[in-house]
Amino acid sequence: MNKLYKRLGARGRFIQAQSAETLERDVLAASDPFAAMALELFVPDPNGSVVKSVSYARFEAWCFHNHRNDIFRSVPDNRFGNRLRAFAGFDYQPHGQPRVWLGIRLRPKADGER
Repeated sequence: MNKLYKRLGARGRFIQAQSAETLERDVLAASDPFAAMALELFVPDPNGSVVKSVSYARFEAWCFHNHRNDIFRSVPDNRFGNRLRAFAGFDYQPHGQPRVWLGIRLRPKADGER
């Protein structure tokens, strides 16, 4: 039996080459504008957190800057968190406190970005 096949059997899954991650992100961003926004604005971070209102304001600014009012209209404030959560996989801060997304953080703004 081939050594590579044995390692695959022992591991139980394929490992994606790191070089393919960029291509995967590019394809995802090209096929889903919401994913493009999420990849551009947010970073998964187990210790990170983002205030809901701040994240939605950045989303709104991204849509305006990228002329994507269609996305902004299709993802209202009350659905933004669920859509982002499905993409980025994070948790909510417990109720009774300001709504915060846990497990992600905002990317730093680019030069000249508002």
